[in-house]
Amino acid sequence: MKPIYLLSVLIILFASSCDNNNGSESISLIPLPNFIEYQSSTFLLENDADIQFSELISESSFENLGQQFVRDHGIQQKAGGDDSVLKMINNTELKPEAYILEINSGGITIEASDYNGFFYGIQTLSQLIDQGEKTAKGLKLPCISIKDEPAFAWRGMHLDVCRHFFEVSTIKKMLDAMAMHKMNTFHWHLTEDQGWRIEIEKYPLLSEISAWRNESVVGHIAQEPIQYDGIKHGGIYTKNEIKDVVAYASKLGITIVPEIEMPGHAVAALMAYPELSCTGKPTPFNDWGVSSDVYCAGNESTFEFLENVLAEVVELFPGEYIHVGGDECPKDRWKECPKCQKRMKDEGLKDEHELQSYFIQRMEKFLNSKGRKLIGWDEILEGGLADNAVVMSWRGEEGGIEAAEQNHYVVMTPNPVCYFDHYQSNNYEPLAIGGLTTMEEIYNWSVIPSGLDAEKHNFVLGAQANLWTEYIPNPEHLEYMAYPRLCALSEKVWTKKENQNFEDFTARMATHYMRLDAKNINYRIPYPEIEPYNPILNANQKIELKNGVESSSIYYTIDGTEPTKNSKKYENPFRIDLSSPIEIKAVTIMPSGRESAVASGVYELVELAEPETPKNLIQGISYNRYNNAYSSAFDIIGNPDTIYTIQKLELPWQEPVASYGAILKAWIEVPEDGIYNFHLHVKDGGLLYINNKLVVNNDGFKYGSAKSGKAALKAGLYPFEIKYFLGRGWTELTLKYQIDNGEIL
Repeated sequence: MKPIYLLSVLIILFASSCDNNNGSESISLIPLPNFIEYQSSTFLLENDADIQFSELISESSFENLGQQFVRDHGIQQKAGGDDSVLKMINNTELKPEAYILEINSGGITIEASDYNGFFYGIQTLSQLIDQGEKTAKGLKLPCISIKDEPAFAWRGMHLDVCRHFFEVSTIKKMLDAMAMHKMNTFHWHLTEDQGWRIEIEKYPLLSEISAWRNESVVGHIAQEPIQYDGIKHGGIYTKNEIKDVVAYASKLGITIVPEIEMPGHAVAALMAYPELSCTGKPTPFNDWGVSSDVYCAGNESTFEFLENVLAEVVELFPGEYIHVGGDECPKDRWKECPKCQKRMKDEGLKDEHELQSYFIQRMEKFLNSKGRKLIGWDEILEGGLADNAVVMSWRGEEGGIEAAEQNHYVVMTPNPVCYFDHYQSNNYEPLAIGGLTTMEEIYNWSVIPSGLDAEKHNFVLGAQANLWTEYIPNPEHLEYMAYPRLCALSEKVWTKKENQNFEDFTARMATHYMRLDAKNINYRIPYPEIEPYNPILNANQKIELKNGVESSSIYYTIDGTEPTKNSKKYENPFRIDLSSPIEIKAVTIMPSGRESAVASGVYELVELAEPETPKNLIQGISYNRYNNAYSSAFDIIGNPDTIYTIQKLELPWQEPVASYGAILKAWIEVPEDGIYNFHLHVKDGGLLYINNKLVVNNDGFKYGSAKSGKAALKAGLYPFEIKYFLGRGWTELTLKYQIDNGEIL
């Protein structure tokens, strides 16, 4: 239990005054507090202010705020008098993590009932100070009253350090950014098939062998054949390093939940201790994905090992929860293992799903004996849920609904909306696992599933973002994938739903991006919204470039050169000479000077294409399958192996062949004249042809992504063709369209 200070923890001494111009309209706070009342005045923090700290500062994280005053605002740190302007007052009537922040002519007051409440009040004050108006006399702050509390208790961020290892300094920087956004739970994914990252004294081979792999995948796992770099990769966190990180997080109001994967995703451990596998000879696994080698559920040594591991884990992590994974555990080895089959018979288990439930329930009893609670991914529901287990719902929302209906607490983290390893847009992004998760999608998502009865809503603890790092090899890429999407999620889990508004959020983000700049966070900058191909019907039509950040500027070129801050600045819609196709390149440049990816698009003056009048039309789509492995949809030519007709654009989740190509042909009816935007979502690669012209190029290996393309069409019938290939895994193919940027159909 952290101490609650009844006296001032941080004392700021300065001359002050209020005037009647607060400029509150420009105030930006993220996450948005749940109650704000502005006064028609400002509070002047004068340049000769004094700061005095109490002796308790060394035991708290508030020292950081004092350092920020000194560093960012040029305030002198020296001995002060008895009149404290910032007072921290214990208010036992406030809920956990709630706070009241008042700035008025008498000074600054923060009220709270616990450590986190005071800390979050400080975070809000810090954001107000960041945007205070600098004058010759000092810094103007708005006179303001904020009453605030979180919407959800679990406000989390997950990080996989097994696929790629990240140093302690990177972990601490992530914790700092989480704290700025009032996130309070760090889910640290420490063991996997591809690496073991926590020192366990009883099992030294985990550090010597399991923490390392001989090579990593180059490019995307979907490609055939898979490529490797031949470079040894790994790392281990010592117990002292973990203790240091846990203590650091605690000062930031963050609880760390460690994850020790079981019974699957265990190859790294099994390479050091192969006797814990079903075969005794596990296969090294350097791929991304899921291995068939898992812990042997029929071997008593497995449970002895895991209990010994968890006994050391609970000594390092004082939080309430220990995560045991429980996801994606293939049952192949168990079905063939005499020990596992004997365990099933002895325990009266009808199938391997119940064997996994036995495994998880046994580990839960051990954790309960240590005063901890078990949490696992939603597969722990299969075969029966352990008595006190908490479910983390990742395979959509269904697992969370099912667990809550059984009166179990749940954390919502559904794929795709909470998976930050996905692409952030359809173009100009670094390699990712696949999928698409935008900031707007996150913000408009509801943490409470719509299918959950109201009386069960209290079982939803909150939500978290998941960062899996197969395709995130360094800290800069990690930050790029996390921000600004975590800003959106922070508001989902802190701000009450009735106070959320995406347009207001994006307006506040214009200021918040500058805070991220000040923290040296490598966030993704939205690039100008330009389609790769833009047919124009009227030569007098003006070109409009849309910017995703209000505080930034767009610079563009029309001569084929790369745009820079020295290029023409976009001010208003403009006309260009369309006597021949023109490529426009544009970049967003932030006030800090940081630049987005360069977006580009070709603008061409066209006429509406004429429809055709086909003969002998039949209902359906011609499906031609080629039983070969492809790396590009352009290579799908020749005679197909199979031809048949399907009635709608929907392919089997898995075909009889693991890798294949397909050509789908039919006629599409265009209902009215206009510019049509087609959206082709595929895994792996696909090409869309309309009227025998390539409209969408979404070629190449990927785990699901959408690309768009435009065509100018008169009402009528047109031939369409999709060339599609699958490298490995499961099929994904959807086609949607919209006219003149209207609603997607």
